[in-house]
Amino acid sequence: MATAILVLQQVVKSKSDNIPLFIYHKVTETPASNDISVIEKFITSEFTWLHASVILSCLVLVLLSVLVYFLYRQRNSKCTRVYLEITSGGDCVTIPIISLSLCPSYYDFSTPSVENITVSALPHCKLFFLCSVQIPDSVSIGYFTRRRLNKILMQSFNAYVLVTHQRFATVLNPASFGT
Repeated sequence: MATAILVLQQVVKSKSDNIPLFIYHKVTETPASNDISVIEKFITSEFTWLHASVILSCLVLVLLSVLVYFLYRQRNSKCTRVYLEITSGGDCVTIPIISLSLCPSYYDFSTPSVENITVSALPHCKLFFLCSVQIPDSVSIGYFTRRRLNKILMQSFNAYVLVTHQRFATVLNPASFGT
């Protein structure tokens, strides 16, 4: 107890210059105002990682489908095909008629002539023609091909029968002139 009294006698009292305040004062400095447009606010508030992953997966799906299309087209180009080419000089349409299983050297092609070319109306777009060799005389075509063919058939045109093998084409007949 004597020690406690000794310690209490030697205590130096101190006081503060100011009364302590425990009240929070907000900083008055404001950061520089950024003019964010309405579109940027919408994108930042509504665009999430889920949206980004969906968009990215759609892009990957489109790119893969384009890749598969070109690979299929390349694989399909190695066969032998017979085409009908109709041209008016400035515009040309090439329509596949039939695919052949062997190389062209295994076939004996005669010189065909193409006559009486007509295009059917909608909804089933077909090209009809008469040919001197045994090939199908009607071929299904697309809507845009039909439109291009109608433009060509309204003027003077030439019709050729082509044989392609590995993307090399050979004309089988001289021009068949139409009016």
